[in-house]
Amino acid sequence: EWKVEVDVEYVGWSSNRNLDVRLSNGGTIPQPQQWKNVPVIAIGTEYKWLNPHWLPQWEIAARSGYTYTGDPVPDRTFNPGIYSLPAHTLSLGVGLLCTGHGRFLGIIPCSGESALWPKGIGLDLAYQEWFYESRTVAGNRNPTVDGTYHAFVHLGTFSFRCLF
Repeated sequence: EWKVEVDVEYVGWSSNRNLDVRLSNGGTIPQPQQWKNVPVIAIGTEYKWLNPHWLPQWEIAARSGYTYTGDPVPDRTFNPGIYSLPAHTLSLGVGLLCTGHGRFLGIIPCSGESALWPKGIGLDLAYQEWFYESRTVAGNRNPTVDGTYHAFVHLGTFSFRCLF
């Protein structure tokens, strides 16, 4: 079984007009943001082996994807503490789902007669690499922020699931 999915979003970051701090004495510390709306474009694929002969009662899924995220933050309000650089994200993953008479890790039955016992047990693993485009900031409200920024993120996840 093979799936290909495409997702296009237009994220309304412009709702972040400001992050003003309102003080108990009635004063305000202004922090204008002036973020803009940006596109997020993603494409992904999954290939699934259903009940393969070499691992009966299992589903094995291989996954990959790519996402582009635009940069919503103008130079004037850029904050180095927030990743606001255009990003390209690559993802790889695998999913394992044991059902029926299979055994998870060769030990745990993957389904049972009781309503309290799951009908399937799964494990998902994924890795993402976020490649941020370099960004040169000029004209920030705080001149010490002006400069060139580079970043990347490695992200790994795993999840354990029980189907009831």
